Amino acid sequence: MQRSNRDNVLWNYSGALTATFKNGEKATYDPFAMTMLFKKINDKWKVVFLQESTQEPSDTTKH
Repeated sequence: MQRSNRDNVLWNYSGALTATFKNGEKATYDPFAMTMLFKKINDKWKVVFLQESTQEPSDTTKH
C-alpha cells in the first residue's frame, strides 16, 4: 500500500484467487493481481479506480 497524500491510497495485491460460482464450479486464477486507488471524499474512502489481471483458470473442479 502506498499513500500518495492524505486523501489518496494506492493498494495492490498479487497472488492466487479461487472463485466459487453459484453452480458449485470453482476456478483458480494463478497468478492474479489487483490494483485499487482509494480517494477520501467527504471523510469516506471511495474506490475510484480498480484493475485486475490474470490468466486463464489453472484448475477447474465441479462440485
